[in-house]
Amino acid sequence: MKQFLLYIVQILVGSFLLSYAVQLAADSGLKKMKNTLFSEWNAILKGTIDADMVILGSSRGVVSYDPDLLSAASNKKVHNLSFNAGSYNLQELKYSLYAEHNKKPKIILQNVDLAHFTLSAQLPEEHQFLPYLDDQDLKKGLGLFDSRYLWVDRIPLLKYNTQKRFLGIGLGSFLGKKFKNKDAVTDGFSPKSIAFKRDGHNLKRLSDPAFKRSYEKDLAQMKSFVKARIKDSIAVILVWAPEYKERLAVGRRLTQPLKQALADFAKEQKGVYFLDMSEDSLSQSSDYFYDTFHLNTKGAHLFSATLAQKIKDLERNAY
Repeated sequence: MKQFLLYIVQILVGSFLLSYAVQLAADSGLKKMKNTLFSEWNAILKGTIDADMVILGSSRGVVSYDPDLLSAASNKKVHNLSFNAGSYNLQELKYSLYAEHNKKPKIILQNVDLAHFTLSAQLPEEHQFLPYLDDQDLKKGLGLFDSRYLWVDRIPLLKYNTQKRFLGIGLGSFLGKKFKNKDAVTDGFSPKSIAFKRDGHNLKRLSDPAFKRSYEKDLAQMKSFVKARIKDSIAVILVWAPEYKERLAVGRRLTQPLKQALADFAKEQKGVYFLDMSEDSLSQSSDYFYDTFHLNTKGAHLFSATLAQKIKDLERNAY
């Protein structure tokens, strides 16, 4: 009986160690993949960015703000920390992790729009966190959205249970396999060279008179975040990036009060600036968008160049 129990224990221990070794290999493989969300988190958590200017936003931040152009024009190191499909609470979480491991920036560019002022209740693109659950600050932050993140890494391979595709990719990368990356990320920027497609469902929702939202609570939270950065001697530039003219027209009843509130906040709060570029000349042509809300690669480059000049003007006149 003792021999049988010992045999069972040996099998269990062996299985545990094998599973743990496989997990370590997969984690290592994902971490070594360049120009991906994984390489971005590597840089954030290792503290190798130390940018003078960081960009915060959701999907529009990811695809619209080119750090290279902004860096070349400003003579500052720029990094895009935007969180795809993540509203202000996820953006704040990512920034807090960045600030924990990197020096504080001198300037924050905060993309703002209707989508920004909507609390994220779920974690998008969860695969990006898989190799980093040994970071206690990240784990604690993710636990606010899903409590399983507080313990899932204790059981080998369990975190890959719903992400089996990335287990395979991680192991392949660990063994030297190269994977095509259609959504390459460089300094947090991931432009999209996609033909314009009218997102009619969003336009219909915005144009419906019954569609209403109160932004007071979310706006107050954003103001609190911004004021905390001002106390850290960080200038905050709120930027409303271009939107296609059709969206501007149907969404005006919703956007105008919010834009006015942002403009008032910038006037009242020293160190805060508001650039409303939503109706930039790019808005007149679909050539610069892949839907009515998101700039394509061409639009992103032109917008970033114009934004860089506006930031220069602000620096000359304001701070």
